[in-house]
Amino acid sequence: MRSLLCVQRSPCELRRLCEPREPLRPSAERALALDADGILICANCAGSHRGLGTHISKVRSTDLDTFTDDEFEWIESLGNAKSNGLWEAGLPSSMRRPAADAPACIRRIWLKQKYDEQRFTAGTQSSVPPDHESHRGWMWKQGGVVPTWRKRYFCVDHGRLLWFTSEAVGDSSFRGSMPLLGTSLYLDDADGRTLTLRAPAEDGRTVSLLLRTVDSEAAEEWLWSLYQSAAAAECMSPSAAAPPQRRKGFLSFR
Repeated sequence: MRSLLCVQRSPCELRRLCEPREPLRPSAERALALDADGILICANCAGSHRGLGTHISKVRSTDLDTFTDDEFEWIESLGNAKSNGLWEAGLPSSMRRPAADAPACIRRIWLKQKYDEQRFTAGTQSSVPPDHESHRGWMWKQGGVVPTWRKRYFCVDHGRLLWFTSEAVGDSSFRGSMPLLGTSLYLDDADGRTLTLRAPAEDGRTVSLLLRTVDSEAAEEWLWSLYQSAAAAECMSPSAAAPPQRRKGFLSFR
């Protein structure tokens, strides 16, 4: 038995060995998701991995735990790059991995879809767009001038968030839109169901949108949809992700 860090390999060599997705910060606790993956992960992701259950992802500390020779050879033979080549072979080009500063629920949903549901393995590619690209549902929106809450029907459509007064989406019920390209997303940890969207405007200002869902589960579903739809908008032309235009009495959707 031996410690992963006590086998004549420095932390820098471990980074090279496993090729982490994000550079490991010196102050961050390093952990190993062993089981069938053989990858290095940061402390933030370790908590989400543990939430999957030990039957899917077994997390162990590289500093405190010891490993058999067979386990260490298994880690050497895999690493993050090879593991992602398996688990993300079918990842749609319009999706992205969670960034280092992504909300915890984004990491949790990502890991569940990647390892538990195995949505992105080779052979899972589909011509049907992912669910998050057409997410719809009711939320409350806070007014920009008068801060009252009004119920609106929201739709994700081609890199934009649109809202209406009814499920019969169209010109008569259309009330507004926000391009998702470059949008920052925040979830209120206090109540777990209030979302804040901040997007850059053409004049250099920042436009904010405050939304509230029926419960925390719905908030996380919307956050995931908006997060990935913002990534999809990066793959579109600027005109495709622009707000919809009214033309001759009807709303033009792309």
